[in-house]
Parts: sequence; structure tokens; C-alpha cells
Amino acid sequence: MVKISKKQIVEINRLRGLFPKSIRVRVERSADGGFCAEVKTFPGCVTEANTFSELIEMVNDAVRTYFEVPERLVSYMPIYPLRAIPMSLRA
Repeated sequence: MVKISKKQIVEINRLRGLFPKSIRVRVERSADGGFCAEVKTFPGCVTEANTFSELIEMVNDAVRTYFEVPERLVSYMPIYPLRAIPMSLRA
């Protein structure tokens, strides 16, 4: 188990405090058959991937990048699952 310093704990808690409980993501199919995602919660935060499962990873990476989370602290950050909302229920 990796030991972390009190200073690192403070930084982890500060960064985690920036993350909302949930995020809004708009997902569309791209012309090449993959997926594009726009994280509506954070303007300008976009990503893409070949598969939906890859897209989930990429969305989480985009949010961590948005908050400039250092690589060494990534494992301490929250992970957002994506759940699909049927087209008929979208506003």
C-alpha cells in the first residue's frame, strides 16, 4: 500500500471537492461509427472513442483533465458511470 502525505491528502480532498455528484453528457454516434461525447456540465469538455465502454473511460479522463488532476492522484478521483436515457425521455 502506498503511503500518502498529509499534504497529498489535502490536495486530494481539494480536487475531489471540485467534482459534482453527477454530470450531464451528450453522446452521439460519429460519422466513422464511433462515439462523440460533450460533457454539458463543463463547457468545452469533449471527447471521442471507438466503443461505448472506451467512451466512458474517455469522459472520465476528460473531466480529470478539465480539473488538471495530476497523474499521481488520478486513482483517488471519482469515476462517473454513463447511463443511457432513451430518446423519448430526453428534453
